[in-house]
Amino acid sequence: MWMITVWFFIIFFLVTAMIGTYMLVMDVVAIAILICAWYTVITETRGIEVGEDKLHIVTECRNDKENIKIDEEFQVADIVRMGYTRDLYGHPIYHHRNNSKYCGPTQRYEVVFELNNGKRVFIDLDFLYTKKQQREIFQYIHEINGLKPEGKLRRDLKID
Repeated sequence: MWMITVWFFIIFFLVTAMIGTYMLVMDVVAIAILICAWYTVITETRGIEVGEDKLHIVTECRNDKENIKIDEEFQVADIVRMGYTRDLYGHPIYHHRNNSKYCGPTQRYEVVFELNNGKRVFIDLDFLYTKKQQREIFQYIHEINGLKPEGKLRRDLKID
């Protein structure tokens, strides 16, 4: 929804500039909104940081009741199982972001990392990374602890 608003203000700003009817207040508001939107996009941190035998996962998702921010760092050696939640549990656990909405299409790509302490860490990798980048992440995990993803994720990334 915010992208529609941003595009509305961009078009409005350009039309008023082209016509020559400068509405100073509206132009200032439009520029302020564009700067805020740009700042939000640039500073948003989501994804996986890989290195030093660790994974650091930061993402936003929601369940049926509330928004949830996942910010977990763990050792790669602590992973005991990983794959799509649909393969491992039969259904997605959270709704992840897709074009600034928490909705359906990306749910099938939710990945879970099960740790040896019983904790489960969830992320939608397909929204954030290309298949090549995903393959590199899982090859990194395999090099450290010898574990490969299970089910469809393994086939999708052609890891063998």
